[in-house]
Amino acid sequence: MYLSVQSKIGEIYETEQGRRLLEHYLPKLVRSPSFQMTYGMSFHGVCKFRRWKLKRSVYAEAAAALEEIEI
Repeated sequence: MYLSVQSKIGEIYETEQGRRLLEHYLPKLVRSPSFQMTYGMSFHGVCKFRRWKLKRSVYAEAAAALEEIEI
């Protein structure tokens, strides 16, 4: 099974590759005091928030990278 933009942040963060991906694409989120509150949200859902919103090209790049991570 592979991760996707519908995967939960907590599920992504549990994997070493997923952790690196989040730190690369959403570094402010990972360092945020409210980071654990996003564990139940999907990657797509988090990226909708204005504060964390990624440009379309960057979002597409992150989505492709997520789909390469097997859990």
